[in-house]
Amino acid sequence: MWFPELSRSRLRTIVGDEAARGFAIERLAPLRRLTADSGDIPLSTLAAWLGCHGVVDRAAVRLGVHRHTVTARLTRIRSILEVDLDDPDTRTELWLALKWQGQGLASSD
Repeated sequence: MWFPELSRSRLRTIVGDEAARGFAIERLAPLRRLTADSGDIPLSTLAAWLGCHGVVDRAAVRLGVHRHTVTARLTRIRSILEVDLDDPDTRTELWLALKWQGQGLASSD
């Protein structure tokens, strides 16, 4: 696909709805299992943090919690998903998974 074609379409359209949903389900499954015990805190924390471009202080304000709480939650998310949240590829995958499952990711800008 050429860039002009890509820029006029949405990535999910290119990937396909079924594949996008499957990716989101698989990628976020460990956090969804955790959600049973802790509400949507892991998913909402990850969504807020990614939506704030990885800035803990902004995510804390968005969530209405202390920044150390966000940091602790992110440490747990890292451990559960066994990922490096500092890696841009990982962040992109998680952002897409959250977006494709319908989690709000509005930018803080």
